[in-house]
Amino acid sequence: MHAAPISTIFLSPSTAKILTEKTPYHAWAYHYQLGNLSKPEQSDSALFGTCVDKLVFGVGPIISIRKPREPKPDNDRFNISVTDAMHRSAQDCAWSVLGFAKSHGIDLAGAQGQKQPRWRWQADGGVWCSGRPDWYTPGPEQDLIIDLKTSFQLGDKVIERTVQAYGYDIQAASYLEAADAIYGKNPKRNLRFLFVESKEPYLCRWVTLDSRCLGNGMAKWRKACAVWKDCLDSDAWPGYDDISISCPPWSMTKQEIDFDLEDK
Repeated sequence: MHAAPISTIFLSPSTAKILTEKTPYHAWAYHYQLGNLSKPEQSDSALFGTCVDKLVFGVGPIISIRKPREPKPDNDRFNISVTDAMHRSAQDCAWSVLGFAKSHGIDLAGAQGQKQPRWRWQADGGVWCSGRPDWYTPGPEQDLIIDLKTSFQLGDKVIERTVQAYGYDIQAASYLEAADAIYGKNPKRNLRFLFVESKEPYLCRWVTLDSRCLGNGMAKWRKACAVWKDCLDSDAWPGYDDISISCPPWSMTKQEIDFDLEDK
């Protein structure tokens, strides 16, 4: 597979989620190679997840500890600052993840797999894409992609909503496509999310997407690739379309509904 030109602008799963949920202009505005607007400050839950990722895989930003009342500095992808309490909780969470994975024959801390590899590949239509799964081990028998997720609880319905809300279906589809493009197709290839509670007792749970959910994610991903290509080719990044709305039934009084029906 040939390398991307130096000037290539890459589509990532997170940008694809913005394209499918908002507008191309939003995708342009927050892309680091285009508008490069400052993203909203990372929430404590997202910061905790980043900290756990670093403690599990040993890859990522440098973590510094600040005092509880010390002003929070600007975090970036190279440096994050957390309180001692958050860091200790993240350590306990990371130990739970490592122990859970090892009980299933997977040593996330060892040299068995690739830790947060930077994948770059061409999707259908020639779109250059970029992604970074948390862990990957290629092989004829066990070809496995793992992505770690923290969540406040791991109930069935919560996970279902989380997968859709955060675009994990798009992420899964893109990572599987990337592995096919880079390493070749493998019928035994699998992708699993490893969910862990962000509060004690830090229980873990494997989550896989069925064929319907994964197919839906692939449809969103390919649509995003097509829109991205059109926008790059035309250098046009449209925002919201005009819209004409009518009053929904719940906002109308009985008299207004009766009048509306008579008018029709």
